[in-house]
Amino acid sequence: MPASSWRRTAILGLVLATLSTGAVDASTAEEPLFVYCCAGFRPPIEDAARVFSEANGVEVDITYAGSGCLIAQAELAGRGDLFIPGEEHYITKAQERGLVREVTRIAYLRPVIAVRKGNPLGIQGLADLARPGVRVGLGDPKSVAVGLAAEGWLAAALPEPTTTAIHRNTTTRAINVNELGTQIVLGGLDAAIVWDVTVHLFPSLEAIVPIDSRDHRTLITGSVLEMSSRPDLASAFLEFLTGDDGKSILASHGYEPFGDALSGDRAEGRP
Repeated sequence: MPASSWRRTAILGLVLATLSTGAVDASTAEEPLFVYCCAGFRPPIEDAARVFSEANGVEVDITYAGSGCLIAQAELAGRGDLFIPGEEHYITKAQERGLVREVTRIAYLRPVIAVRKGNPLGIQGLADLARPGVRVGLGDPKSVAVGLAAEGWLAAALPEPTTTAIHRNTTTRAINVNELGTQIVLGGLDAAIVWDVTVHLFPSLEAIVPIDSRDHRTLITGSVLEMSSRPDLASAFLEFLTGDDGKSILASHGYEPFGDALSGDRAEGRP
């Protein structure tokens, strides 16, 4: 088993051992806690849900999709307890539709350029995505948070003609960030803008990380849905994610917890 897997297993065992004193009353656990979660947050949320479920005697059901798609799913279904998108923009949209109120900040996601291991095309930065013949993948900004982050990054870092050339090279507009990684692996794309943690899911990929990518990181946020039939339990899950045990799970998967000392916010003067 890889060292990272041993580390995650140890962390999960420790978390389970320390959670028993804060368990939610099992009498409230007849129905599963239903969560709408951005696809880019899947690895840690699955571990966190398992720990929370075992400690509190409640089943946690999670549906994964692009953040924009999740809003539509929640509205159509008319049910659910938590909404965890990959960008604050989607929380704002959910608030405008009366779906959520208070917001909890959970973790950061940083956009990077994903390429095949060994970087066969020698891509070093965003401008290289404009070279003739490079097949580029981007997220759909209407549907997925990484698409919004990518467009903001391109607009801030490059002159308009270069951004236009990248858009001409874009052969895929994905509604799920993991789809972009899969397409590079299968040979359908040469490069894509994805989250830093997405690259870790694909052993045959590597990340190109320009310095300015940190300026375009985004926040995974969470909010209890107004339609929730179990708002107290939903709030308890958010509290777990943002507590010390939740932060340990996030860090074990390479995510940067919000408010963690590793984020560098204070050192760089950011709020």
